[in-house]
Parts: sequence; structure tokens; C-alpha cells
Amino acid sequence: MNRDLETLSAFLDGETSELETRRVMRDIDDSELDTLARWQLASDVMHGQASMAVPAGFNASLSAALADEALPARRPAWLGGMARLAGLADLGRQPGGEWFCSTGSGRCGAG
Repeated sequence: MNRDLETLSAFLDGETSELETRRVMRDIDDSELDTLARWQLASDVMHGQASMAVPAGFNASLSAALADEALPARRPAWLGGMARLAGLADLGRQPGGEWFCSTGSGRCGAG
């Protein structure tokens, strides 16, 4: 896309609206990415910040490495059920540590 440089500059400075930011990120092409990279490098140098260019295949190799990692083990299904039961039990508790009860007295005992 042949976007104007003013929009790219505003995007880099964080001065675009949410809608315009989404448009830039959706429609950005390789030449605009190169322009943004050069501008960011120039900004870093002017501000005395250490900067290093990202190697050409970095994103692809990072994605491949993440895909090769083992997925975390799933927790047992019963554990989720226990958590829900604990949450439901706590719903019947009054702020003073007493429990709601259907015995007619309104209290079942202290917690």
C-alpha cells in the first residue's frame, strides 16, 4: 500500500487513533515496514539508545521454535469441578463467616 509518510510517522509515534492504528497494521506492506525500521533505528541512534537490526528470518524461526515446544500438560478434569464446587460453597457464606441455611433460623453455624 502506498500510504502517506505522515500517517506512518504518526503510527510510529503512537499518535494515530485506534481505528487508524488497526488500518495501518492490517494493510502495511514490506516497503512500509522497511521505512518504519529505518525511522526507528534513526530515532534510537539520536536518543543514544542501543539498537540492533532484527535478523531476516527471526519471526519465522521464532514461530517454528514455539511450534516445536511441548504443550503444557492439561490439568485433570475433576480439578475444575472441585474449583466450581468451592466457588458455589463460598456463595452461601455471609460476610461474618456464617452460612445461609434453610432451617428457618437463617443460620447453620459459624465458619
